[in-house]
Amino acid sequence: MDGPVKVAARGYRLIPAAPTLRPSMLFGGAPGRSAWPFHAPDVRYFYLARNAVWLAARELGLDGQEVLVPAYHHGVEVEALLDAGAMVRFYRVGPRWDADLEDAERRITPRTRALYLTHYAGFPGPIAEARALADRRGLALIEDCALSLLSSDGEFPLGSTGDVAVFCLYKTLPVPNGGALVQNSGRRFDWPELKSAPRLSTLSLVASSVLQNLELRGGWSGRALRSAARALGSGVVRGAGVTRVPVGTRHFTRMHVGLGASRLTRRLVGAQ
Repeated sequence: MDGPVKVAARGYRLIPAAPTLRPSMLFGGAPGRSAWPFHAPDVRYFYLARNAVWLAARELGLDGQEVLVPAYHHGVEVEALLDAGAMVRFYRVGPRWDADLEDAERRITPRTRALYLTHYAGFPGPIAEARALADRRGLALIEDCALSLLSSDGEFPLGSTGDVAVFCLYKTLPVPNGGALVQNSGRRFDWPELKSAPRLSTLSLVASSVLQNLELRGGWSGRALRSAARALGSGVVRGAGVTRVPVGTRHFTRMHVGLGASRLTRRLVGAQ
């Protein structure tokens, strides 16, 4: 089967699964914070969005309590909830990504404490109805915007309605890592102090992204440059003993839960 490089060589245009970095982006202008959630009054940045899910579950007191989660999901957010001690109950999602909140309400028990709503692929879910249901039944509303950064429902940005909202930055923006958590309820959480992201791991991810960009845009010369750089870089990484903290993996790992987004991620976000 032809890979993306061979297809690109024939003149087709490609959209990669994740945004890649052009070298010029590393030297962007002054950072700004004009879009939600970056100008939200209470926003914190994590290395991975799943870490924000885990910490939000702990701060919301969901240990030993039930959370209603859509039956169509990535999986890693469910792992984060379970690892935080929550008990997950699934509610129906229709064939057009339509969250069935009537089914969710039927599944509420005396132990249910939160409703989890996912906005799929940038399209808004029934957030107003979910907010009304959560308020009516005394539940916290967790808004999953991992694939919906910069999307809105009419005038309202996605992630501005739930008690907490979680965003994955690197699925939309060309950053090496990063998740954001917005706290909208006014309740103050006792967030732990996050550790700085490993610098060498971040630089390794940045280098991979830049090289992938050159490969996609540079034709034969880009492919040759990436191949040579990868061979050289692999030896350097092994020799330096660098352990990359991966992004985009399928499973939750608690050992990384205390990592914050890198400074470079914050700068790249502001410069876009």
